[in-house]
Amino acid sequence: MALKDLKRPKTEFLNQSSEIESPAISDVESLSDDERTFFFERAAIMEYDGGMSREEAEKQALEIVMHLRAANDGTVAKVKWFLTNADKADLRNLGYTDVEIRVMRPDEGAAIIAANKIKEVSDCEI
Repeated sequence: MALKDLKRPKTEFLNQSSEIESPAISDVESLSDDERTFFFERAAIMEYDGGMSREEAEKQALEIVMHLRAANDGTVAKVKWFLTNADKADLRNLGYTDVEIRVMRPDEGAAIIAANKIKEVSDCEI
């Protein structure tokens, strides 16, 4: 293998290699940008940290992406890791306090914003 071969995109190399039984290139190419990033990240972690072969790591990574896609009704699987300043401003506009926002899980905050759910005021808070 020449140095120039190492500089080619991974998908080209996989397509020409007869030894590797990775997921079909068309399957990987059909992924959205976010899904493809997630796929390659998962595969690398399973290969290098998990000790799997590249073939097995990529196969399992594709299965994970497809499972997440199916679980999200065909939409791109996304994980909310934190609330942005814009998210916090939206929550404040919906009636949530800074203390409530601080202890809120990111997925909870995202769901509240998506539903445009105005905070109900209880008698204790008046």
